[in-house]
Amino acid sequence: MVETPVNACEKTSMKTIEISGSHGTLTADANTGQVMHRTGDGDYSSISRFDLAEWQRTYPGETCNGGDILDFAYWTTDGHYEDADSGWREDFRANLRSGKIQGHAMLRITVQRCLHCGHAWECRCELADRCPHCRNDQIVEIDAWEVADG
Repeated sequence: MVETPVNACEKTSMKTIEISGSHGTLTADANTGQVMHRTGDGDYSSISRFDLAEWQRTYPGETCNGGDILDFAYWTTDGHYEDADSGWREDFRANLRSGKIQGHAMLRITVQRCLHCGHAWECRCELADRCPHCRNDQIVEIDAWEVADG
């Protein structure tokens, strides 16, 4: 798994969201949609910014806390605009309304490793931004899986 920080020195306390897909996770500024950090195999390396205004127009009254990459439109580094997957949105919302998703939430469990000291740990909620052992911020996800939550 490859970790690609957009700017390794740009670790701030701004509110961020995580948008994930089968090729990795992108961390973006929750206000601007600007991609701040990437993990994964590189297939998302051309995504520069998510269109959070489009997401908000699609789901008025909801708070965007990140989610599946198919639910988000975005711009690439060369200025191309990619629409969200409307079919995925329709299926997901229909399943949510029918209760097929309710009560069957998936919990993502990840294992992270510190590149500085080698310490590894399991995360059940948010990914850590520093090693709990040596406090270094050079960490990568080395494994992940999902289990039924509840």
